[in-house]
Formats: sequence, structure tokens, C-alpha cells
Amino acid sequence: MESPPAMTAIGSYKINMNSNLQNVWTVPSYLTFNKIKKRRSLQKSSSSIVRAQLVEFQATRRVDVPFRQEGAWKGEDYIKETERIVKITFPDSSRINYLGDNVWRARLRPVTFFTVTAIPFCDIKVFHTNNSLQLASNRLVLDLKGLPGQNDGFDFQFSLQGELLVHRESASVLESEQTPSFRGWVTMGLNVDLPLPFSLMPDYIILPVGNGILDRILGAMERELASRIIRDYNIWCHVSTELTGTVTQLLAP
Repeated sequence: MESPPAMTAIGSYKINMNSNLQNVWTVPSYLTFNKIKKRRSLQKSSSSIVRAQLVEFQATRRVDVPFRQEGAWKGEDYIKETERIVKITFPDSSRINYLGDNVWRARLRPVTFFTVTAIPFCDIKVFHTNNSLQLASNRLVLDLKGLPGQNDGFDFQFSLQGELLVHRESASVLESEQTPSFRGWVTMGLNVDLPLPFSLMPDYIILPVGNGILDRILGAMERELASRIIRDYNIWCHVSTELTGTVTQLLAP
């Protein structure tokens, strides 16, 4: 995978969900920030001293949805249908757009961090490998409002990783007696150099707020997937059966 450009936080910059990747990541130089440092010392400006402090936010969600296998159509084959799974996780078509090369742009739910409101846009690579569906991202754009005037934005690094697979009982249990399940996890992390006044707040105040924001974003994705995957699997099995029957009829002498 090619090296991603610098993560970007923006103020009034608007994103077209149908634009290509290059257009989104080509932003004015004053909106592009260096990669995050572990801890920045006091920085002197002409009018004041600005302190920025590294804070690491993280959240993880897990899903485990039992299902009944429909005939010969296994769940392992269903999770190869990456487009179907993306669309049941983001059922609002206006919030998801395919960019090509297994990459989808998703507009996540708006979030509020104290006085700052942001709409996150995330480019997620979704692919199937080693009998599991994988998702990964380190590309995020924030449409920010309410940031204190002396700060142009946040320095941050973003990561999103996840996996979905079919879990089955021990091989000693007959397949007909097993109850397989769609099982998966997703982790989101955000390392931020907080500007004033947030850098003056203690960790025990900052961390629960930031972690809670990430957890709510993942929770929305988890609920959509868990509530829709069984129905969509059954639809896929039905369509696959019909298609197979049609092909058989066409090939019959």
C-alpha cells in the first residue's frame, strides 16, 4: 500500500463525496501538518507561549453474530462479498462512496469534543485475505468548527484496523450440529497534540471524552453490521441459489 500523505485537520474546507482521492488530499500548505511528535516542548510565538500535549485515544468494539448455514452457501464465501458488507455497515448511500482499488470513503457521524465539532471523513481499505475480511485506514480528514482562534488545527495520527471472519466449533463437532457465527473486531486510534486550552486539562478529564467519542463511532458501525448481516446473508444465499439454478438450466442439453 502506498505511503499515505500527512493527516489533515481543516476548518471550513468542504469535501465532495464524489471527488477523487487526489483532490481531497491536495490541500493548501497551511492546512497540512507534520507528523505527530511524542511530546512537544514549549513553543514561543511573538505574542504568547503555546503548549501542546500528546494524548492517545483508543476504542475497540467486537461483534459475534450466530447464524444458520443455508444449504451449501457458507459464511466463509459470503464474507468475500466485501461490497455487500460495506453497504450494510453504511446503509445510507450518501455516506459511502467507492474510490477504487478496494478503498471506500465514509463520512462518519459528527462528533463534539468540548467546544469543537467535527465531521470525520475516513478512507477505508476493505479486502478479503486468509479467509477473513480485513479493513484498514490511516487516512482521515476532519471538517472542524469551534477551534480556538489561535490554533489552525490539530496535529494527529489516525489508525483503523478490523477483521471479520466465520467462527466454527471444534473440528470434532459435526458440521451439521455446529452453530457458526460471524465474529469480528475493530479498533480505532487517534494520537493528538492538543492545543490550548485543551492541553491544560488533566488526562482524567480528556481521556474519557476522547475515548467515548471513538467508541460511539465504532458502536454505530457495530450496530448496523450486527442488525443487518444475517438478513443480508440469507438474501445472498437465495440469490446465489437462483443464479446457480439458472446457469444449470442454461447448460442442460
